[in-house]
Amino acid sequence: MGQAPSEVADGETIVRVILHPFHFDSKGRLKPQAFESPRTKDEVSVIRLDFSDATFCKRWGKHRVAVEGAKEYKGLAAFRAASVRAISHT
Repeated sequence: MGQAPSEVADGETIVRVILHPFHFDSKGRLKPQAFESPRTKDEVSVIRLDFSDATFCKRWGKHRVAVEGAKEYKGLAAFRAASVRAISHT
């Protein structure tokens, strides 16, 4: 692990902490909105796994539950930066 450069490479693994109930629909399926910015913001909270590790990501998710309350940590969703760029250009 080291200092993360400001530029995100296409091959980097990006991790999103998944919380219940916010990221799930009424049938218990992960919502696509789990990866979108809230209406009032232009950002999504993610972690660059190449400059961290899975243990840090899990601890961060559980920390968010402890601080924010009313949520349950369910796990991590991982994807490549290139996939986000491909979607944003469609």
